[in-house]
Amino acid sequence: MVDESKILRKLQTITESLSKLEELARMNKDDFLNDFRSIDSAKYKAIR
Repeated sequence: MVDESKILRKLQTITESLSKLEELARMNKDDFLNDFRSIDSAKYKAIR
């Protein structure tokens, strides 16, 4: 049986991750590369 609420939670997580990745993509390239938190955040959001 498909758990609709579980699927909805996963979709929400994906949507939130994509939104945060889009925000990181708008950063200046040098600022992004010089801030380890941005890189770590992007990796985490991409594999989450």
